[in-house]
Amino acid sequence: MHVIDVGARVRALHEEVLAFRPALCAERALLVTEFFRARRGAGAPVVVQKAEALTHVLRGKQVRIHPRELLVGCFTSHRVGGGLYPELHGVAMLEDLGRFDRRAVNPLAVAPADRRRLLREVLPFWLPRIMAIRALPPARVARFLADQLAPTFHLINETGGISHFVPDYQGTAIWTSLGAMYLHLLQRASPGSARPIVRAYRAAIERDGTVWEVYDGRVRPLRPYRGRLGIFIADEAMLWAAIFAEAFEEQA
Repeated sequence: MHVIDVGARVRALHEEVLAFRPALCAERALLVTEFFRARRGAGAPVVVQKAEALTHVLRGKQVRIHPRELLVGCFTSHRVGGGLYPELHGVAMLEDLGRFDRRAVNPLAVAPADRRRLLREVLPFWLPRIMAIRALPPARVARFLADQLAPTFHLINETGGISHFVPDYQGTAIWTSLGAMYLHLLQRASPGSARPIVRAYRAAIERDGTVWEVYDGRVRPLRPYRGRLGIFIADEAMLWAAIFAEAFEEQA
């Protein structure tokens, strides 16, 4: 088997990342909370508010470039970290705020200052705004919160996460967001190898009338997306369809 020598610089970066203790990043959660708490863009369509919130987050994030890096950038403020999305599922994750660093599965270090600000600023603002709290009548909210502290069921409040309940999804799923990137690279490296894959994607899109987030190995919508549970027909699907259309043009 041929082994590629990546060089001393890449090996050093690899070792640094492996040695870094994973940490919880509060940066995005604090910035997005700051934006919505100030009611900037209030009254505008939600999609516009989200776009302006993203602008606020990107302007407020700190830039970190580590030694020896040529490709820079990270999703969090830590070399290895996990972020919080309080407008989605982040509030539920804050249940672990007092024990993130001690929990048995996927422990995350938390800076004391971040812990305090998450408790004082993020949690009080988003708790009354999460979907479960707004959807239930007041009499059932307390019971729901008590159930979540000793859960007998799981509420998932973002439809994209539904695929993660499929057994062995990580070994059988084809994620279209990565598929488009793969096609672009493959078309440049080996156009002949790309043609049958492009044909398969084109046939699936024409058959279903949309681009699904996840397919199985036979290029059929992954099980939770079939039948009446059709999701991602707008927004993300429109973007992915445009990306795939560009890939198809390259094969024309």
